[in-house]
Amino acid sequence: LSLATAIDEEAATRLLGDRLSEGRRFEFDRERGLVEMVRFRRLDEVEIEARRMAVSPEDRGAAAESLLELVERDEVTLPGWDDSVDEFIERVASVSARNVPREYELTYRVRYSFEAVGDPQAGMIKKIDSEELSLAREFSFDERAALAKQREREQLRTTLANELAGMVLQRIASLK
Repeated sequence: LSLATAIDEEAATRLLGDRLSEGRRFEFDRERGLVEMVRFRRLDEVEIEARRMAVSPEDRGAAAESLLELVERDEVTLPGWDDSVDEFIERVASVSARNVPREYELTYRVRYSFEAVGDPQAGMIKKIDSEELSLAREFSFDERAALAKQREREQLRTTLANELAGMVLQRIASLK
């Protein structure tokens, strides 16, 4: 004797209304070293169903962004990321006649390596030996607008970090 009665999905959705919600998120599977997409359903903010699946090509950007957020929060470390070369370098690019800095150059450098092994017999080893990337941008400085220039500097640091992360991910994705 079963006490559970199957209810048609459409009828359940109609009865539960806005108490039922759906969504997706990306999670990092530490054992397998990959990001998975999780489609979930919630009833009153309690997860009642979750299905894991591979990340589709159109979702790779969102998955990479999710992985980058985990790395930034130190919840995940990327094997092959060399923290000894993960730095911002700021130097004076030009000075005024009074020897006051007018322009700075901000450079961000990273060194990384990558290896993913599939079936070695079929040549499924993807590898990047130690590789260093850097990006540089110049920004002007005006001591009368120091606070605004500080914000500009921080925004530029974020932009450089995001661009370099994108370059690393593109390089890894290009491996055949």
